[in-house]
Amino acid sequence: ICRGDTALLYAAGTGSGLLPQWSSGASQIQNHRRWKATAQPQQSGYYFIEVKNAAGCSDKDSLFVKVVSLPQASFTLDRKVGISQLQVHANNQSQGAVAYLWQWGDRATSTEVNPTHLFASAGNYQIRLTAISKNDCRHTDQKTIEVLDNIIPYNGLSPNGDAVNDVWEIPRIDLFPKNKVRIFDRWGRQVYTKDGYTNQDPWRAEKVTSGTYFYILELRNDIPPIKGNILIVK
Repeated sequence: ICRGDTALLYAAGTGSGLLPQWSSGASQIQNHRRWKATAQPQQSGYYFIEVKNAAGCSDKDSLFVKVVSLPQASFTLDRKVGISQLQVHANNQSQGAVAYLWQWGDRATSTEVNPTHLFASAGNYQIRLTAISKNDCRHTDQKTIEVLDNIIPYNGLSPNGDAVNDVWEIPRIDLFPKNKVRIFDRWGRQVYTKDGYTNQDPWRAEKVTSGTYFYILELRNDIPPIKGNILIVK
């Protein structure tokens, strides 16, 4: 049996008034005064049963139970957060396994060793890997990833000091600390650039005039750049 599984032990005898008694040095036995008993051994070993009748006569038998070690499921992901249409690659680090079952949390499965999966919709997904040994023993590992809706920066800015749309905010940008922002005017001249943009230190359009500007937002993590425009009204 696989380590951690429960062994169901059976015995039978002929005669009346027989009282079975199980014993073992390998693990504790439950229901050990019946013809059926259960045990959860952590190592291989013998199980013994002895029966006696009313006259005091007895008989013994034994059974060897081999305990097989479990495989060890383990994996890493190349990213744990991203936006919808997120492609995730899994690096399988399991040991002692000959087959694998991946469950991606969106009803999709895979039996590849190191698979890649596309998450089309936003949500929290629990990825589970089951490693299977040659003896069909199984062990699991799991991790959770977060897939966000597309990040859409604000497309309007009126920096006039009224505390309404005075600064350019990008929702959830803090989830991508290695981001880069570049903003251009209609002639293609770069008017602003920032590595590690945050809403705590945002662009205030202080050195530009009213008009339409264009931005390129790189979130890194192999996510395609997000492009759009910003209307500045002063």
